[in-house]
Amino acid sequence: MKRSTKEEKLQSIIQSEKFLNQTQDLDVLLETLLTEARTIVNADAGSIYVVEDDRLRIKYAQNNTELKKLSAGEKLPFVSFSFPMNEYSIA
Repeated sequence: MKRSTKEEKLQSIIQSEKFLNQTQDLDVLLETLLTEARTIVNADAGSIYVVEDDRLRIKYAQNNTELKKLSAGEKLPFVSFSFPMNEYSIA
């Protein structure tokens, strides 16, 4: 990895840490952290799961490939779903 790329990633992590300490809105915080994490690892898509009772629920999801297919101002449809955390699931 080039030195400048390492430095850019480190700066991104530092900026995320500053944002984490300043942001009160959990939704804004997690959306931003998901975006930053995807940028750092060069991922096209990503998601954040939350535990609710004995289930995992996808709370935040992003996908650049699907986003590029939309018109300006249009948002990706997102349906939240959950699945059980038990011996029959991979959760």
